[in-house]
Amino acid sequence: MNLKRFTIREEYFGSLIYDSEKKDYIPFDEEATLFFKKSSEGISLAEIYSQYLNNKTEQNFKTFVNLCKSVGLLNDNDIFDGIFISRKNTDENKKCLSAPLKVHLQVTNECPLKCRHCSQVSREPRENELTFEEISHLISDLSEMGTKEICFSGGDPFCREDFINIVNIAVRRGLSVSISCSGLFVSRAIAKKISELDLKQIKISFDGSSEKSYDYFRGKGTYRRAIRGIKTIREMFKCKMVLHSVIMKPNIGELLSLFRAIQKLEADEWTVDFFRSIGSATSHKNFALMPEEINLVRRTLKKFSETSEMKIKIPSLPEISSKISIYSNFGCPAGNIYCYINSAGFVKPCGFMPDSIFAGNIKNDSIQNIWLNSKLFSDLRSSLGVDKCRACGFYKSCRGGCRARCIENNKNIETNDPFCFMAISKEKN
Repeated sequence: MNLKRFTIREEYFGSLIYDSEKKDYIPFDEEATLFFKKSSEGISLAEIYSQYLNNKTEQNFKTFVNLCKSVGLLNDNDIFDGIFISRKNTDENKKCLSAPLKVHLQVTNECPLKCRHCSQVSREPRENELTFEEISHLISDLSEMGTKEICFSGGDPFCREDFINIVNIAVRRGLSVSISCSGLFVSRAIAKKISELDLKQIKISFDGSSEKSYDYFRGKGTYRRAIRGIKTIREMFKCKMVLHSVIMKPNIGELLSLFRAIQKLEADEWTVDFFRSIGSATSHKNFALMPEEINLVRRTLKKFSETSEMKIKIPSLPEISSKISIYSNFGCPAGNIYCYINSAGFVKPCGFMPDSIFAGNIKNDSIQNIWLNSKLFSDLRSSLGVDKCRACGFYKSCRGGCRARCIENNKNIETNDPFCFMAISKEKN
């Protein structure tokens, strides 16, 4: 397949360009989008300026053109050198993305581990799991929609026999592939086949800094297998390696030792989340941290990050950000920027939402129609949220925090994140 470096798709605010080399999206306003569209049609720069963009000074126009040339957006003939996807079958009044930026796909529910903090109810394969053909069809649909990133997860995705073929199909269709796994089922033979493909990153769970604590969470003998798997991945994979830890009562005292262990394993990034009392983890509700403890963890990790070359990320907590949001409604990115599809084809805002909350199923509807027109996603995007969130200086970056945690704690998708660090700080003061 002839793949281009850049793919541009029209959006309600202008467009998004995906750079397959940088593996990142770049937002552009309506005028820049018009420029790329006319350029892709072969219209000369002089004609584009005189007919469509003459409200700009000639110098500003030339500066923009030179910038586009410097990053490769225009070829030697001054034509946009990429794929242009028009905003089709979309209500222009809908202030939502025409397609998700990223899809998290659970390729199987199967996992032989019995982790105490597992968010899944069962570790057995679901009935009627997606076939290879159904996943291939989904990947093709995502590529045509302009969704350029996909994350494969499980269970453990390496428990699926045709997983390497699934990854290969996604890479060939031009999707940027990430994998989320335990690391325990990656043999050198499998690692060699996967490492030959161009992946964005692989994320591996790592919740205990010692054999005793790790095996307590995941089962006897799992620590040594995990270390072996992580070292194999570090040695053979060229992509970014992320280690992910769930912080809870039994390991909150291990933050420093976890930090040092993960540094020693040469991770490129450490991501941290917090125990959720869902799935099998409901049997261990005493693992849940208090909001004050979560705030303490956040402050501790911030100190670690100030002296570490390794990036430390807390993805599910609200925090100030310099990035401009590409959606404007209340709520976290789930259902606004990305979505989750379980191994039976049910589409949810994210994997932490209960199975009873879903937007549709790709076995009997297209992912594009579910994304654009399902009642669940429409309701999420029309939520007004709460006044105290909208009045907060962090609102533009956090937008009320995690929706799944609101359901878990308050049974209400339209309230504020119960673990909001700003609210915690105000209560303490």
